[in-house]
Amino acid sequence: MRVTYRWLQDYVAFDLTPPELAHRLTMAGFEVEDLRPVGGGYTGVVTALIEKVDRHPEADKLTVCAVFDGVERFQVICGAPNVVAGKVGVLARIGAQLPEGKLKKSKIRGVESFGMLCSRRELGLSEDHSGIWLLPPETPLGREPLEAAGLDDWSFEIAVTPNRPDALSVIGLAREVAALTGGRLKMPALALEPVGGEIDRAMTVEIVDPDKCPRYCGMLVKGVRIAPSPLWMVHRLEAAGVRAINNIVDITNFVLLEYGQPLHAFDYDFLAGRKIVVRRARDGETIVTLDDQPRRLTADDLLICDGEKPVALAGIMGGQNSLVTDRTVDVFIEAAYFQPSGIRRTSKRLGLMSESSHRFERGTAIDYAVLGAHRAARLMAELASGTVESGYIDNYPALRAPQKVAMRVGRVNDLIGVRLSADRMSDLLSSIELKVVVKTDERLEVEVPSFRVDLEREVDLAEEIARLYGIDNIPPTIHLGADFENKPWRLRPVLRVLRQELVGMGLTELNTLPFLDPASLAAVGAPEGIRLLNPLSEELAIMRTTLLPSLLKVLAYNQARNVLDVQVFEARRVYLPKSTDKNELPDEPYRLGLLLSGRRDELSWAYGKENVDFFDLKGLVERLLILLRIPGSTWRRPSASGPYLPGVSAELLIGEKPAGIFGKLRSEVLEKFEIRDEAFAGELYLDVLSESTGESLVLRPVSKYPPMLRDLAVLADAEAPVDEMVRAIAEINPARISEVKVFDVYTGKGIPEGKKSVAFSMRYQDVSKSLSDKDADGLTRRILMMLQERWGATLRE
Repeated sequence: MRVTYRWLQDYVAFDLTPPELAHRLTMAGFEVEDLRPVGGGYTGVVTALIEKVDRHPEADKLTVCAVFDGVERFQVICGAPNVVAGKVGVLARIGAQLPEGKLKKSKIRGVESFGMLCSRRELGLSEDHSGIWLLPPETPLGREPLEAAGLDDWSFEIAVTPNRPDALSVIGLAREVAALTGGRLKMPALALEPVGGEIDRAMTVEIVDPDKCPRYCGMLVKGVRIAPSPLWMVHRLEAAGVRAINNIVDITNFVLLEYGQPLHAFDYDFLAGRKIVVRRARDGETIVTLDDQPRRLTADDLLICDGEKPVALAGIMGGQNSLVTDRTVDVFIEAAYFQPSGIRRTSKRLGLMSESSHRFERGTAIDYAVLGAHRAARLMAELASGTVESGYIDNYPALRAPQKVAMRVGRVNDLIGVRLSADRMSDLLSSIELKVVVKTDERLEVEVPSFRVDLEREVDLAEEIARLYGIDNIPPTIHLGADFENKPWRLRPVLRVLRQELVGMGLTELNTLPFLDPASLAAVGAPEGIRLLNPLSEELAIMRTTLLPSLLKVLAYNQARNVLDVQVFEARRVYLPKSTDKNELPDEPYRLGLLLSGRRDELSWAYGKENVDFFDLKGLVERLLILLRIPGSTWRRPSASGPYLPGVSAELLIGEKPAGIFGKLRSEVLEKFEIRDEAFAGELYLDVLSESTGESLVLRPVSKYPPMLRDLAVLADAEAPVDEMVRAIAEINPARISEVKVFDVYTGKGIPEGKKSVAFSMRYQDVSKSLSDKDADGLTRRILMMLQERWGATLRE
């Protein structure tokens, strides 16, 4: 947003210098990216009286002018059509530095010229080069032209964040300056004396789709005279980067910049049926916009139509068939509020952006529609000699009540790190026109005006209080919550350690987009996530609820390019809807996704050519658990294997909490992603891990007595959980059973159908004495009895 120092002073009185104001705005959240004097691209240029104009003896289109700068007289050759004796122009003397170079004495068709009468474009002030710049007769001579015309100024280039559309206006920025300086905002005068007929007899408005257009206002100004705008308006527009066209179009652009309320001026005589209809376009319907381009529309686009045809693409650009021209006499002013998301979608799809769409898609003030129409009508009466029809149109089907936001004084103080009273907070909020309707020592309730579309929650008000109090006035503090102090291993250190370890093990870290297409989520059996209102494409329309599709897309991409050995991980958020309520924010837990496919090791004479399997993935996870010092982890068969093969998948538990699931991916899942080789993947739930990591470990002394080793093979049901068996064996006598391993699981020849053979190896050892064969055999019998009782296992002969 570009605005000038003097323009701001039209709405609020302050005595800060331009650099001081730039600093205050930046500290309040409006970064001033550029500050420079308006003009300033020239030297040696002064105001001068054109005393005499004679025809050039050798050129019909040139004149020889006698010019007086208050001290000296100069002969100047000029080719401008508007040069007139008795007017004050702008003289660049010999040696003057202009944007296009240094001016030298010249001879044109045999006549010497000792300077140049300049247009505004030649001074770098605008694109207007229709003639030389002429100033009022009372302008003092020999002065810098901008200063003499009262147009010397400073230009601010301000970075306005997307959540602050109110600051895309001079009044919005002036409101902030008033709050920062203790000044009072002065709004433009809107009162006018309508002298024409009743507008209701001359115009009607119908809103067919009030969801897309909740409010539509209009005013009618008759008998306007199309002419160039006054210099002060041209200066303001051009300083803001807007090209001046004519007084009517310039007024609509001026009000857009002033209020942040986009307007459109229709040639009233071109509106068939003397009516406006706001409706959705029909699929395939077209309109030729002001840039002379035909636009093919869809049913999601909104049109402004007259009684017969479309006349504007709502909120974006007008149509060629109703534009204001030099022959326009009567003007209908449109000032409306359009649904931001609809304007955003249409603008993006058509690749058509304008100053109006830029504001509408961020959210304009619905209450400013009628103000903008009145302001434009008043200016057209003053600057275009128009007659304003009595009354105005305000089609507002569903009146919107102001939003109210409650805030706790203590909570806000905790958030911003200072101690302010309720009265102080109330004063700060009131300075930016937020109305405090309820105030106690502990609580405020604030009525939010329509121009502050960003204020919805308590934390938003806390941010405003911090800004207005002054970020640089808040003392720096180190904020350590009790939870962090009690658990030194929180999520951020866990992420750092996991990333370092996995990269050190040879895995590649991914950083994929959090958006997916619905089909990819469905392919892995994941629930559909939150659908974006304005996705970049249909393939990026859903917030992911699992990392698995992102990992599989990377594997498919690599396999398609003959990269077959892929070992990757990604530690990112997933987005889990809490309910069907669109206004409720989702849970955003961190997950660690892992995927292995291809050879276990690089191709080399020193290694085998085996491919990775489930146990590589399981071992990798167990290594991470040891690294994070997480005790009490167990594995179980998943109740629902989802995208993983039953029997080649496992669910990780930390205590009783599910902490992840891993396995070999089903072939039908891989086919949907066009993956031809086996793949093993899974996810760790990092929020569960971070709650358990770093717990104290139970240390056992190393026994100095030799161990006793025993093997035991049993027949058990094919569905019997081997991992639970291992834990149950170890729990029979933890003091003497120091290790339990499974060294064989067999089904096939010699094993009854529905059964499997499981072979365990036990290590018995006591820290206080040597164990005898009798002790070892006794432990083995107890183990076998326990397996028989719990799982019906029998000793394999």
